Amino acid sequence: MKYSIYHNLIAKLVSRSGKNEFQFYKVDTSGNLSLHGSVFLDESVMDFAWGQPTSSKKKRELNGSAKNHTGDASVIAVLSSGAVVSISAQSMAVVRHEVKVKITQIISVEDNTIWGVSKGHIYRVELDGKCSKVKSPEFESIFIKDGVAYIGTSSGLLIGKMNKNAFEKDMEVKTGFKVSSIEVQGSVIVASSSSKAVLVDGTNCKELFTGNDVKVQITEEIFIISSNALKIFTTAGDYIKTISSSHPIDYVFSTNGFHYVSWHDDANIHIQQVTKDTDSISFQNGTSAKQKNLTLIHIDEGVAELDAKSVESQLLDILSQDNINDREVTQVCSSLNNDNDVKHIVSNLPQEHVERLFKAMNTTTPTWLKWILLIHGNSIAKSSTSVKDLQENLRSSVGSMSHL
Repeated sequence: MKYSIYHNLIAKLVSRSGKNEFQFYKVDTSGNLSLHGSVFLDESVMDFAWGQPTSSKKKRELNGSAKNHTGDASVIAVLSSGAVVSISAQSMAVVRHEVKVKITQIISVEDNTIWGVSKGHIYRVELDGKCSKVKSPEFESIFIKDGVAYIGTSSGLLIGKMNKNAFEKDMEVKTGFKVSSIEVQGSVIVASSSSKAVLVDGTNCKELFTGNDVKVQITEEIFIISSNALKIFTTAGDYIKTISSSHPIDYVFSTNGFHYVSWHDDANIHIQQVTKDTDSISFQNGTSAKQKNLTLIHIDEGVAELDAKSVESQLLDILSQDNINDREVTQVCSSLNNDNDVKHIVSNLPQEHVERLFKAMNTTTPTWLKWILLIHGNSIAKSSTSVKDLQENLRSSVGSMSHL
């Protein structure tokens, strides 16, 4: 499981039934999370990042219609085939972009440009298909923002611009260690390795932290994440405080004027608000948080609406299995409630699959039950399904008809 945060949005990538799914969540001011949407992809995802592409190409909506891209926050994902897709976090619309070079890692996304890595080389990839290889020094890490390139080397940091198809160095900073990560926010630059972090000021460095498993995040302050603590500094490098943690932290982010930390446990994401009075971040076991500002995401919670093609494909996969998970069937069916789409899918399913689908149904999917009974009711009554199970299902199904 992998996830990424952009302002108050979280994009979470999970594997479900052999497919890749992006789940989108929103964080409110209390740190509570709510599922906003979900998109399934047929190909595996190599890497993804947040961006705001401004392409005027048409987007495919979940209902099959087309709509102009408005440049809202989107996830840009590189697929195993080499293609790139942009997924709108607002509408869940997906646009596929065919590109000429297969990148495996995304450095950054700026407007319609993806800076990526392929076979150890840097490429500029445009969403309209154009791409070019950029000549650069050997690098351990790289960060590109607002036209400025920051290249981490085995002994320091190079700062310059990507001019045409080559890197032009403006400044070199000696750090004395291999720079494996670079964080930039405005004029604040922090270079780090897995055991050290320094604040870059011109060609000089100010040591911030030495320890293990170092990660850096910059918002209004500088946050140094280690294996068991979160150290906070001003953007000038002055120490503020340390917050202890009983578990590794993934991210520190700010939204609506508040700071939050996130971490994960298996398939769950945890969020906790951090204030000036916070002294520790404590993990809570269980399926629900006891603190008001702590929320767990379960991958089997509320399902967002999917397009008919995805639902039909998933149902065929699930209903072809020897052992069918009723909960999984209900979850997929709950993601589609359009009357005509449900009717079309139910009409096209093989009879054996219809019987299996009916046995897995419950009253939370009345539209599906309606069309199963109207189209296949007679066949189901004559099937090998036990009379007792059939009677129980019919009673439950008829009870749901008042909702249709």
